[in-house]
Amino acid sequence: MRRCALLVVAVGVFAAASPAWATFPGKDGPLVFSGVDPVSSSVQVYRLSPAGGAPTQLTATVLPGAVWNECPAWSAEGRQIYFDSVDRSTTNPAHIYRIDATGGSLSLADSPDAPTHLCPTVSRSGTEIAAIEYRDDGSEGIVRMQADGTDPRIVAAAAPNQDNYAPHFAPTGSRILFNEVTYKDNAIERADLVIVNPAGHEKNLTRKDNAQYFTPSWSPDGDTILAGGGQPRMR
Repeated sequence: MRRCALLVVAVGVFAAASPAWATFPGKDGPLVFSGVDPVSSSVQVYRLSPAGGAPTQLTATVLPGAVWNECPAWSAEGRQIYFDSVDRSTTNPAHIYRIDATGGSLSLADSPDAPTHLCPTVSRSGTEIAAIEYRDDGSEGIVRMQADGTDPRIVAAAAPNQDNYAPHFAPTGSRILFNEVTYKDNAIERADLVIVNPAGHEKNLTRKDNAQYFTPSWSPDGDTILAGGGQPRMR
């Protein structure tokens, strides 16, 4: 599977929001993010106080470098953190787990027999999860499901030459913002920002733009978007 690198160029036409892979509950709340555990050399989930200081590691792995816990997202009320977890010593799919704000009460959020799920996002009502889904047949897209992992359905399928990344539920309603990357000859041809509604209808926000956009996120009021941006493509 392909995973896009995060670009740090701000898109000027959008206003401020939280970074895609470091999210916060409410205004000026603690950040959660993925970072490298220096002991195991694995990727784990950390929490950082809004006042700064040393981050607190919330997840760990028993075997050095084996289990990676990444892509954390807060629930709307700030009591739980959702993330994807994969055991790199096996061929088992990645699954979505949740913990409380202090790192306790670990539980599986999707189905034990689900395909690979990455980078979860939680609706403001707390009733739905959306994530990237990779299936055994090679297909991929954005899946939305109930908070207990039931009723999964693909709402934004990726074409064979595409990948969909970084899903984020809107602060209000049930829209999902994501990053659609189109490839040609093993290179990125387009990188667009797309919104899909509950019925699966997509709106490409940047289809007329020649620049490339990555890792989008909403502003707290849902009126504006922040995304990493690349240089315009040459024709």
